[in-house]
Amino acid sequence: MGETKFNSTLKLLTSVFKEVGLVGFIFVTVTTIFLIWGTNKQKEEFIDRFVLLKHTGDDPIPCVMVVAFLLMILVLATIYYNKMLGLRKEENNRLGKEKSRLQEILLEKTLHSSDENNN
Repeated sequence: MGETKFNSTLKLLTSVFKEVGLVGFIFVTVTTIFLIWGTNKQKEEFIDRFVLLKHTGDDPIPCVMVVAFLLMILVLATIYYNKMLGLRKEENNRLGKEKSRLQEILLEKTLHSSDENNN
């Protein structure tokens, strides 16, 4: 019973991640955790300090924390999307080579592709 609940939770998290990407997943996860376990006073204080930037006075730390968090998410998203783009390009190249190989087998002759000229 516990294993199926774990698997269904994992499937839900995976589908959310696939749907909204890394940045959206981080945002959804943090927001959900905060909304579930945060008290009303904590939520109110968080919104006042970090969203509305009230009561900061001479203390710039809340502003710095918000900027640092956003920059961290931006860097992580860039790394993630570049990695995914590279994987998709590799898969496209692999599929193209496999398609050419199968066509050569079916036609029983060597095909010349533009990819061979670039090597």
